[in-house]
Amino acid sequence: MIKGESMTSEKKQQIEVIARMLLVVVCASLYAWGGMEHRLLLRRILAPAVAAVTCFYFSRDWRHFILFPLLWISSSIGYGASEMWAKIIKRSYVGLAFGVSTSLKNIIDKRLILSIFQPVLLITTFVCFGVWNPFGSARVEESILGLLIYTMPIMSSKRRTIC
Repeated sequence: MIKGESMTSEKKQQIEVIARMLLVVVCASLYAWGGMEHRLLLRRILAPAVAAVTCFYFSRDWRHFILFPLLWISSSIGYGASEMWAKIIKRSYVGLAFGVSTSLKNIIDKRLILSIFQPVLLITTFVCFGVWNPFGSARVEESILGLLIYTMPIMSSKRRTIC
């Protein structure tokens, strides 16, 4: 950058997007690691807390803190089963819980495309990847689920405009 030249608005936005993506990866990693050990701390407390604080930081909207208890509750629902029908049902309602939890702020803000897309995406992904894991590894499956859970709320948080 030339001395005295300020960073363009577009460059600032790109840096913010990169920072958000890195924080999505952090949350997804905590979610996935919490599937192996320290479930209460990593998956239920730390990942939702990082997501809520991140959304608040980028939006300055305190309503994003509702994410923390909703994600805690969603990640506390068990989805293990041995019968196929039970796996599908349990994975469906866990996907729905995460989808609604991560879409609540978009529902409040009347951003309907995101409000509908996120629950449908998470229900479908939880069922397809959880019941018929195409990756052959629970680690890959849980990492991708974590990415999908945390991408929408972190990437869609924006500064509140007051009319």
